[in-house]
Amino acid sequence: MPIPDRPQFLAVVVLLLTAAFVASGWIKPPFGIWWRRTVIAGYLLALGLVLVWITKWLIGL
Repeated sequence: MPIPDRPQFLAVVVLLLTAAFVASGWIKPPFGIWWRRTVIAGYLLALGLVLVWITKWLIGL
């Protein structure tokens, strides 16, 4: 898993997702709705990676 070795990777992903979420307001419907949903799914995936990383870290203690 790349997150423990490179925490900057997750920060870059979250920043890109944030920029995409802000930009989704400029995209005309119906594409803006799907883009926003995709970005939210990306946030949930990033959150899942963080939870897996924390769980693996706690189990390793």
